[in-house]
Amino acid sequence: MTLPSGHRVMVLVTGWAEYQARLVDGIAPVLQRRGIPCHVHMTGWDRNRPLPFGLQDMIRAARPTGIIVTTMDERSKEEVLLDQLSTLGVPVVLIGYDRPGALGVRGDNVSGMRELMAHVLDDCGARRLMLVRGVPHQLDSIEREGVFREELLRRGLSVEEGLVVDGHFLAEIAFPAVCDLLRRDRAVDAVVALNDRSAVGVLDAISHTGLRVPGDVLVTGFDDDEVASLSWPGLTTVAQDLEGQGAAAADLLLRVMDGERVSESVQVPSRVVIRGSTRAPAVVGDGGDAEQTAIRLASGRVAAQDALLSMSYSLLWCDTVEEVGDVLATAVTRLGLLRCFLVLREQPLSEDNGGGGTDPGRLVLDYRDGKVHPVPPGTFPVARLLPDVLSGELDRDVLTSQALRVGVKELGYLLFEAVPGTRLKNFMVQAFLSRAIESVFTTRENERYTSLLEQAVAQRTRDLEEVNARLERSLMLDGLTQIANRLAFQRRIEECWQAAAVNGGAVALLMIDVDLFKPYNDHYGHVQGDRALQTVAECLERTALHEDDLACRYGGEEFAVLLPSAGLRGATAVASRFRDELARRAVPHAASSVSSVLTVSVGIAVRSARPDLAAETLVEAADAALYDAKISGRDRVVVNPDSVPAPGAGPRPPRQRRRTAGPVPPAAVPRAGRSGRTPPG
Repeated sequence: MTLPSGHRVMVLVTGWAEYQARLVDGIAPVLQRRGIPCHVHMTGWDRNRPLPFGLQDMIRAARPTGIIVTTMDERSKEEVLLDQLSTLGVPVVLIGYDRPGALGVRGDNVSGMRELMAHVLDDCGARRLMLVRGVPHQLDSIEREGVFREELLRRGLSVEEGLVVDGHFLAEIAFPAVCDLLRRDRAVDAVVALNDRSAVGVLDAISHTGLRVPGDVLVTGFDDDEVASLSWPGLTTVAQDLEGQGAAAADLLLRVMDGERVSESVQVPSRVVIRGSTRAPAVVGDGGDAEQTAIRLASGRVAAQDALLSMSYSLLWCDTVEEVGDVLATAVTRLGLLRCFLVLREQPLSEDNGGGGTDPGRLVLDYRDGKVHPVPPGTFPVARLLPDVLSGELDRDVLTSQALRVGVKELGYLLFEAVPGTRLKNFMVQAFLSRAIESVFTTRENERYTSLLEQAVAQRTRDLEEVNARLERSLMLDGLTQIANRLAFQRRIEECWQAAAVNGGAVALLMIDVDLFKPYNDHYGHVQGDRALQTVAECLERTALHEDDLACRYGGEEFAVLLPSAGLRGATAVASRFRDELARRAVPHAASSVSSVLTVSVGIAVRSARPDLAAETLVEAADAALYDAKISGRDRVVVNPDSVPAPGAGPRPPRQRRRTAGPVPPAAVPRAGRSGRTPPG
């Protein structure tokens, strides 16, 4: 029976290692005999990373009529994915799960593991065994470990928990764990790894610590991956018929799609394959067909590895995504690909901008039928996987998609069909392509940003200069009173003093202190205190009117007015106007012993500037006069007796509003000195 057109099956796998590829090798022929295309989507074997953000949109856009799911690296991801799939209303078959109420296919871990343990314990006589565990939550790992423990106890042997290490089904995790244990305890008869990939790490660890396999230590795996026959001296393992599991899953799914009521799960038999890791290795050259097969597989792996290294090097020099596509096109044949499509998103996808099914992407590489085809122009919704003109490719044979990711950013995806039997190192292809594309994206974004900056500079030079001037002024403003601050004062007084020293002139300065401001704050509170200081600043603004004058907040309740060309009479006039303006405001001061309103004490000094004198001498003179005003009863103006009248100085007509905070020279100015005296009371 052939289902109506429009049916398609989606297979969700973590990657494209031998385990997943062999499952798909079993799934695809069953579906193809019924004329049903198979789409394979990789969810990624990336611990501590979420599922691809665009995965759910792609699944919905594909509108599958059935789904097959393999186990994942983390239980949380499995739960999220299965919850998402439950909303689609299509049959789902699980491989490697034991989920109540779900349809599933599993290898017979129990019988295979019992046979393996009998070989190690009974045939080989091993008594002290190390266990390299798998992924803790996965049923395969749990069942295999359970049989390991049962078979030891059945023979009266204890399980030494100190010889149990975690391998997470990965060679790179098993290797350091086994090395560490063997350095502490070498009296181990055998190491039982719960899959072949971690067993490879065990073989390397034993060699690294100076022991021999099988002379000193026996090693076993599980799965019968190609690496089991390629690793010296050959790995004893359990063949769990992955192709058979895939075929059983596809058959079970089709029965449900045909309308049959199915409730049972399927268990596929397994068998032990004995090789050199538990017996004396065969003499090289006596292997016959098996040896030729191993040589052929090894040669294929070397060729693929060489292609990957060559591609990685070429990608280093790519400046555009088109060049990335060209490099990939030159490598597809050596990588064992029949079809290959590279699609990049217009904007990288992340959790922050987690888009929808309409996010645009564009095709960068279209390789099929043995050649590269021109890519159609424009963009298309990435959830459709390919542009409409190529949608027919989705219904041809088996097409696999893999997200290209850097961190949590998804840059695009790769669609490919591998030559049957090819074990593509997809994680390496993904890593090389993702890094190259990210580099191009980053360079492109930097160039775009640089171009925008250059245009902005060319078009708005005057605006930028004004902004810089405002920024400079803002740095010289007191945040509370919005008049010049201490930094502006220090720079300005140095500028004026040096100019006067050259011209033989004098500079006048008013130092001002708000009378009894601490009692004011204590009585009215800091909010009213701030408003009082703002009022003082406003009064200074209204009375220091010459373009050369600078009114500033010196610190706390102290203010200063720099009058570069006022002379003594002009400085006295400014002080008088300021006190009159403050009196007119009549700010209440119930805590003052001087007046019922806010008052100030003012010290005035005028000094002739000389190159051998520092500007601080003017500040010290005005500060001394301010001190005298405060100890004399406050609310008054005192002129330093050493002040000199500027030649021809008198009242000055206000030619222009005096400067506030700048512009001033950017050079640093020494901090002005203070007398350090405190008036009594």
